[in-house]
Amino acid sequence: MLEKPLKCPNCGTYFFVDEVLNVQEHPKESMPVECPNCHHVYEKRITNGYFMTFEDREHGKYSEEAGE
Repeated sequence: MLEKPLKCPNCGTYFFVDEVLNVQEHPKESMPVECPNCHHVYEKRITNGYFMTFEDREHGKYSEEAGE
């Protein structure tokens, strides 16, 4: 289940974070959570997988007027 969207302090984009687990031979270490728009490191979290981030289409920087 996804958590609430995060807001990037650098560009203002709202995005979701999804943790990917079940990665073979991946050490438990601190991995970055990056903004999908500007790649600013929002925070680092301990995981034995990695994080995927994607923009919140409802509250992100997408513009309906631009046809995106």
